[in-house]
Amino acid sequence: MMYRWLFILCCCNFTLYSKAQKLSDTVRIVQIDIIGNKNITQKGVNKTSFDSLILKNSINANLSDVLTNNSSIFIKSYGQGGMATASFRGTSASHTQVLWNDIPINSPMVGLVDLSLLPVFFADDISLYYGSSSLVKGSGALGGTIVIENKADWNNKLKTNLAQGIGSFKNYQTFLSISAGNNYFQSNTRILRESAENNYPFYNPVFRINMRQTNSRYSKKGIMQELYLRRNNKNLLSIKFWGLQNERNMPPLITTDNSLHTYKENQKDYSINIVAEYKRIIAKGYWNLAGGTTSSKMIYFRKEDVHLMDSAVNNSNVYFAKLNFVLSYNKLIALQTGMSVNYSKANNQNYKQDLSNNNISTVLDTSFNANRKELSAFIRCNSQINNKLLLFLLIRQNMHDNKMEPIIPSLGAEYQLLQNEKLILNANLARNYHLPTLDDLYFVPGGNPKLKSEEGYTIDLFVNNKIENEHFKITNRISGYASYINNWIVWNYTSFYNWTPDNKQKVFARGFEYNLNTEVSYLNIRYTLKANYSYTKTTSQQRDSLMSVSESFRKQLIYIPFNLYNILVEVKFKKHFINYSINYTGNRYTSTDNNINSRLPRYLLNNLSLGTTLFDKKILYDIQFKVNNIFNTSYQPLKSRAMAGINYELLLRINFNK
Repeated sequence: MMYRWLFILCCCNFTLYSKAQKLSDTVRIVQIDIIGNKNITQKGVNKTSFDSLILKNSINANLSDVLTNNSSIFIKSYGQGGMATASFRGTSASHTQVLWNDIPINSPMVGLVDLSLLPVFFADDISLYYGSSSLVKGSGALGGTIVIENKADWNNKLKTNLAQGIGSFKNYQTFLSISAGNNYFQSNTRILRESAENNYPFYNPVFRINMRQTNSRYSKKGIMQELYLRRNNKNLLSIKFWGLQNERNMPPLITTDNSLHTYKENQKDYSINIVAEYKRIIAKGYWNLAGGTTSSKMIYFRKEDVHLMDSAVNNSNVYFAKLNFVLSYNKLIALQTGMSVNYSKANNQNYKQDLSNNNISTVLDTSFNANRKELSAFIRCNSQINNKLLLFLLIRQNMHDNKMEPIIPSLGAEYQLLQNEKLILNANLARNYHLPTLDDLYFVPGGNPKLKSEEGYTIDLFVNNKIENEHFKITNRISGYASYINNWIVWNYTSFYNWTPDNKQKVFARGFEYNLNTEVSYLNIRYTLKANYSYTKTTSQQRDSLMSVSESFRKQLIYIPFNLYNILVEVKFKKHFINYSINYTGNRYTSTDNNINSRLPRYLLNNLSLGTTLFDKKILYDIQFKVNNIFNTSYQPLKSRAMAGINYELLLRINFNK
């Protein structure tokens, strides 16, 4: 099936291109062309940026939804309102770095980010940095980096946006943004509120009955405040604040008999992110200084029956400071250098209570306090050798808790095969390190303070191709990669009846990715075709010392699909649009030996969206209607997790601009 879709995409490419060359009766649409040379510092990077239209049509979604529908990243989701993490190029969730305005927001305790807690409404730009290209943003991202940014609109005087969404299973969403300012000062405030009962029906294959999901309600509240001040075009000061509160119940597995409704599990998440930045434009570049803090708290509660109850409270804080310089010389050489300081601390408390015979006894099961100090410095040089060849070199040096890590180098080249950047070949070779999380080191019981850093070696090859004229535009990117990671950290169950991590595995991740974006304008109608495909093979290369070959040797790592793709077809006429999307996730295994009984079946989801825009003087109205999972497909992204079938969303937006 995978090869059939690839063949269809290639045929569409060729057919559309041939047709566009023959169009003679096309009505020309007024457009604005922005012409200019790409900044030398932006070259040689394998990067994807989502266009503003995708973000505009997804303001009621979270980051995991956007990545699922518009990228080749695999999102491991627990369902609507549940936790969602990213697997970048066959690596684990902790190997994906998430930056908000250039500050890392990964949890220092578990090393990952719950993408379901990141609303698209709080983002102005979202970009993906793949593999070794992520080193331009920092170290530790063995798979890649997700960058979320906020920017000021200096042309804005007064703008108010109000959106109200309603969906199946009592899903309600409210979004409000107010921005005001002038050429010297801008303020932007965004507020959101979301809740859902999430009590969808589903078929339970274990008990072979139709059921309705229980204990699955969730709610979310958030606020973001941005302040920008510029004295002139050379000085910019900004302060950004992000606060979020999320409460969610966790539904039972489909293997759980909850007919007595004794199962209760919920989690509350609180987070605050603050960053202040000063940027100064100088003769041949700029420098910027940033500092701030991220703070998070998680409160967890579980009661499986009338006898046992668990609860946990986790707190973490990160304090950071960054200084960067960017200098360009004659548009042929660019230098970047900088340093950053991070201080992380975490506190974990976990309690168990025995409620039997009305004799409540509490035992402190796990508790630890930990901290880490990190210092990082880098220098990057891009050199345009001639009008076709660019070479770049990056060197990072990291230190944590007074321990120096080996140097992290990245070397690459970009070669322009055709003029006007119509066909560009890139190659990159890099080494990277990922530190163990504080949980890996200090969790009680089981933490292992002797863990080594995971060490990765990556080679990237990618080709960018662009074809366009006044009616037609197509861009392609084909990427191939291979990563060998030593000291891969795995938590194993021991003979002492607890879990503990160790540097047990060597992992070989390889594969390729294909990204397509095609636009055709004909008779005032714009046709868009977007597609993303990835083939990923990530295997354990570690032999068991007690056996000739271990059960997991050269087997696919758990929860990593071999094949994944998504396709979006959109037609836009004047202020009306309709789009149809397809999302495919291939087979995954839930056991390290890839036993056939542990294989989760592949699934294909179909979604439809249509909308229109209406004008009334200075007020603009947007109406959007979505049908998700049109064919009511039953599927399991995670083992024994039931997912919603067909469901609906309606979104009304009112925009006032002055």
